[in-house]
Amino acid sequence: MVLYNNIATDVTNEGPNISSTALGKVYGWFVEQLRTLNPALSTQELISKYPHPVMCVIGCESTGKSATIESISKVPIFPSDTGICTRCPIKVVLMPTEPNTVSHYELSFRDKKNNYTDENLAELKITISEIFQDVLKNSTNSHGYSDEVITIVVHRPDVIRMDFVDLPGIVSYPPEAKEFTLSLSEKYIYDPNCFILCVANATTPRLTSYEPIACIAAANACERSIIVLPMADKLSPRDFETHLLNRVTMNSDELRGQPFTACCAVVNLSLIHI
Repeated sequence: MVLYNNIATDVTNEGPNISSTALGKVYGWFVEQLRTLNPALSTQELISKYPHPVMCVIGCESTGKSATIESISKVPIFPSDTGICTRCPIKVVLMPTEPNTVSHYELSFRDKKNNYTDENLAELKITISEIFQDVLKNSTNSHGYSDEVITIVVHRPDVIRMDFVDLPGIVSYPPEAKEFTLSLSEKYIYDPNCFILCVANATTPRLTSYEPIACIAAANACERSIIVLPMADKLSPRDFETHLLNRVTMNSDELRGQPFTACCAVVNLSLIHI
């Protein structure tokens, strides 16, 4: 069992994460060899020469998709207000910089671009919230969502080259909003270059009835998908075996015949993978 510690208020540099783990293993060795072979190139130039994974995070509304990205990356850039609803995709680009350089963040949306540092990340979160409010208020459609992408480039020396796409949650009502958010998720699900993190609360009675999982199965995308189960600490003792243990060990009858890559659980914003 591997446990990645995390806290709710500020997840920056708290414990190991996907970047620190990779940098300490084969990926870090690979980058160092590239630097030796190409000493004139910067880290960004080296990494840009090779393909990198794109992780698409999908799920129904209010399932903790943004928190999942922060748990994995340890970069706290998403609004923490529980009343804020993601209104358009957010693409988070992790861009490694030279060692000992100052971290900074670039947010781009439509024709505007803003820059932030670690000291004013709160302003970045406010900007994202304001964009969501603007989409909701001034959207040309009736459902208050948009397929326009907010892009946040994270320039830090302690990250690996990787992209995350946080999608609006699939809503159940009204019908036009459900159709739009479902179609937007399917756009990424059917992209063969995307790996998928499907976020479903551990308290979900049956994963077979969870619409995002049904979409993944219909697209034959299970083999590039991982199920993430937040709220595992909210399970009652009687549900522990069926809703958590059987799922993360891939022994649940809900997952039989569906070749998902893995299933993880989140407990108090900590990621557990058996």
